[in-house]
Amino acid sequence: MDRSHTERELETILEKSRDNIMITDGEGRILRAGSNCARIYGREIDELLGVCVHELERAGVLRPSVTVQVLQQRAPVQLMQATETGRSVMAQGFPVFDDDGELIRVVSFSQDLTDLQLLQQEYELLQQKLAQRRYPGDAETISVDELSFRSPQVRELYELLQRIAPTDASLLLLGESGVGKTAFAQLTHRLGPRCDGPFIEVNCSAIPENLFESEMFGYAPGSFTGAARQGKPGLIEQADGGTLFLDEVGDLPLPMQVKLLKVLQDGKVTRIGSTAPRAIDFRLISATNHDLHEQVEAGASGSISITV
Repeated sequence: MDRSHTERELETILEKSRDNIMITDGEGRILRAGSNCARIYGREIDELLGVCVHELERAGVLRPSVTVQVLQQRAPVQLMQATETGRSVMAQGFPVFDDDGELIRVVSFSQDLTDLQLLQQEYELLQQKLAQRRYPGDAETISVDELSFRSPQVRELYELLQRIAPTDASLLLLGESGVGKTAFAQLTHRLGPRCDGPFIEVNCSAIPENLFESEMFGYAPGSFTGAARQGKPGLIEQADGGTLFLDEVGDLPLPMQVKLLKVLQDGKVTRIGSTAPRAIDFRLISATNHDLHEQVEAGASGSISITV
């Protein structure tokens, strides 16, 4: 391929990616930076080129620096950053080695999670209001699709979902059984850009643990005794192009949490008995009536880092 074509491709990736991409040499000096630098780190690209990430870390522009960690560990690193602009950023860094094993580049990807965290806080405040206030008996009844409600607080929740639904953000719905988490998950799907795709609902507490992996990930032909001759797509694969709704996610087995997280990070799923990953694209919505923070503290549940 013509070198100029490669340069244009790289420039397009840097400019158009929703992540902020940064490339440094083996000493941490910035060679290229994405167009989101100003928004996330408060620095224009021209201010960053040629600067060493150690200097930026000392100056508090980003702390800690994922590139510094990669240079020290010579391995991929993922961490949360706090920037001097007051933003919360998830950063991933990957080392690049030459044929002699020398570390020659570090490529990092940064995602700004600040706005999504604010939305989560707003949702939690609405949940608190719902628990503290009684519904007024004379309020006007509002109907949206198959939902009817008269509470001003639920109206606020509906307006929040209207703002979240057009995004690709993963959602975690918390609340007691019977408050309508499934209905709101379906509403979010219908309001979003994947409304024409499938809505796959999985009750994590209803599938036996010994069958969970084959049900979620599917299996290749002849992968185990009793397997269907043609194989079977899993529930995750069936959600391609739509929404995967994990109800009672607090009951998700710990090994499945790790495997599901890898699917979300890679955007690929591999059936049992196969070595060929399949690219998938779905939105994740989870719901639980458990206090996940308490479960993590008690060691009864893994840290489900798939929600925003």
